[in-house]
Amino acid sequence: MRAITLMLKTLWSPGAAFAEIREARIGPWVPIAVTIAFGLLNTFLLTNRVDVGDALMREFMRNPQVSNMSAEQLAEMRQGMEQGAPLIRAAFYGIAVAFPFASVIVAGLYFGIFLVLGSRSGFMSFWATTAFAFTPMMIGSIASIGVMYTIPPAAMQLGQLNVLSPAVFLDPNVEAGAIYALAQALSLTTIWTLCLLIIGYGVVGTKRSSTTLRSVVVVTPWLLTVALRVLPALLF
Repeated sequence: MRAITLMLKTLWSPGAAFAEIREARIGPWVPIAVTIAFGLLNTFLLTNRVDVGDALMREFMRNPQVSNMSAEQLAEMRQGMEQGAPLIRAAFYGIAVAFPFASVIVAGLYFGIFLVLGSRSGFMSFWATTAFAFTPMMIGSIASIGVMYTIPPAAMQLGQLNVLSPAVFLDPNVEAGAIYALAQALSLTTIWTLCLLIIGYGVVGTKRSSTTLRSVVVVTPWLLTVALRVLPALLF
């Protein structure tokens, strides 16, 4: 119960929350479990309301390379999506369970960087801080549930579930792929999470790191992932 309270506390008093997490040596398991629970709920609601195979096909049709495919190839692909629907749903559930554990990769990356900068905190402290910093994702999950029951299932684009991003104001069928990908990356939950990481690593990391330095350290890897996401859409 204390860990859940601290998850909520990170949203309005992150400095105090992260200090309490560090002093009490609270692990990452509760926020991971809560994130998995919300992810499974979202997946259950999504797969029962939307034909995910059809939704993926609509996403694929936005790719400019589709114009080079024949009608027969597109028909075969659509048939494959329909036949593979159970596997697609299983994959969505698998992603919902696996995604929260991305925090261990993020924590490992920043633990290594801050270790070089002089941090003496252990890896588990960084992992707990990272897992709690992912709390805004829970708010994004709640918001996406509202979107599911607002947009007609036959017209829903999977990218529209990221309602807390500028992408919600764009038409994915009209906007250039790079613009739409960038809009999706600039979500409120992502920016909020980055801010929590900057604050949290200031508590658990070395006191010699300034806010500016921590901001550069935290934001730079994220900018690289955004570039990897946007550049293919820009080039192809």
